[in-house]
Amino acid sequence: MSTVELSKEILTTVPYNCDISSTSLTAAGLTGQLVGQIAKIKGMRVVGSTGSDEKVDFLLNELKFDAAFNYKKVNLDNE
Repeated sequence: MSTVELSKEILTTVPYNCDISSTSLTAAGLTGQLVGQIAKIKGMRVVGSTGSDEKVDFLLNELKFDAAFNYKKVNLDNE
């Protein structure tokens, strides 16, 4: 089962009644990938944070996150 299929399965079996914002910031590990995909299915804008350019590419091109950045190359204190 792909992570997208798993995300859809989670959405159909778990009640989801909390109020959430329209943007999700997630990491590129397995949990972050699932959370990001669930957020996309829910219509949220998803931004991924990861420690490598390869994972940034994966998040943008494979998982179709709206944005992603390599936290090792970005100074978040000045952004």
